[in-house]
Amino acid sequence: MGNLTYVNILVAIDGSIQSEWAIRKGIEIAKRNMATLYIVNVIEQRAFLNEGITAQEKAEKDAK
Repeated sequence: MGNLTYVNILVAIDGSIQSEWAIRKGIEIAKRNMATLYIVNVIEQRAFLNEGITAQEKAEKDAK
């Protein structure tokens, strides 16, 4: 099997320890392949519905 070259890499993050590992690995692979790295923030809506804020407000707060 030959060497694979990645052009685009997508990493989904959610603030967990595992997503920190995933983003570090994504950066490493993107650098090695000179690829474009896309990062998306995944929000579990059920986790904060009782906090009285919307998904958009939570996303903006976490992004800051």
